[in-house]
Amino acid sequence: MEYQERIICGKCKSSYYRDPEIIEAGGHHFELDQPLKILVIKKFECTKCQETKTFNIDLVKKCKSKNII
Repeated sequence: MEYQERIICGKCKSSYYRDPEIIEAGGHHFELDQPLKILVIKKFECTKCQETKTFNIDLVKKCKSKNII
């Protein structure tokens, strides 16, 4: 996967990275050339402060050389 989620806690400002979950929708429609891909946003809990309600999720491109951003 060339993208990952960058999650920043709204309370303690810690940042985390994880791979996004993408699901291909079944079925076909005459206007679609390829299957529809759906990005699933999972629940998040900060490991430092246990915050579950205020956080920011960004999709960022992975750096190909060292697997960092």
